[in-house]
Parts: sequence; C-alpha cells; structure tokens
Amino acid sequence: MNIFLPYFGWYTVAVPFILVILFLLAFSFMYCKLQGPNKYVANFSFYMPMLSAIVFGILLFYTTFFWTTFVLYFLILILVNITSFKVLAEALEDKTALGVTMFSGLVSIYIFVFCFIVKLIIDLF
Repeated sequence: MNIFLPYFGWYTVAVPFILVILFLLAFSFMYCKLQGPNKYVANFSFYMPMLSAIVFGILLFYTTFFWTTFVLYFLILILVNITSFKVLAEALEDKTALGVTMFSGLVSIYIFVFCFIVKLIIDLF
C-alpha cells in the first residue's frame, strides 16, 4: 500500500479528507433515506463538491506525480459529484430543483481545472 500512497500527493491529508467526505455523503444519504427530505442536508451536499474541489486543487500543488495525482483527484471529484447529486435527490422535497443542483458539480469541476491550469503554468515557467 505504501507504494501507491505517494500518488495521492500529500497523502497524510488527502486520504483522510477523501474518506471523511465520502463517509459524510454516505451518512447523509442514509439519513435522508430514513428520515425524509431535509434542507440542511441539501445545503451541505450542495456545497460539498465545491469544497472538495478547492481542497483537491490546493493538494494538487503538493505532489511530485502531477499527472497521476490529477487523474486520481479528478476521478474522486467525479465520484463526490455523483454521490452529492444522489444525496440532493433524497434531501430535496421539490425534485424540479435538481437541475439547479447540477450547477454545484459544474462549478466544482471549473474550480479544480482552474487550479490544474495554475499548477501547470507554475511548473512550465
């Protein structure tokens, strides 16, 4: 396992963060499945992909395996977006608002790609 950990960049921060985010989203999903819609969980899951993108973008600056770490973080960010969307589907009473919640995923991808471009420019120049 120690062979693969450096691909996560600053893995002492990245791995616990990834596990906590996925655990919180899974817990939120189960809570809404059992208790029904909840606006606080909906707000939490709306902002979670953007927070994850900011943290992954910052952690991208602390890696020596740039491309591998970028791909791993991007795949994890897509997983967080999908999970967050499922939590929002359970947490919202009005399902017509799900189209607006896709905005959260788009903004998170934009934030992460912006951090990627900044890191790429810093490394090239």
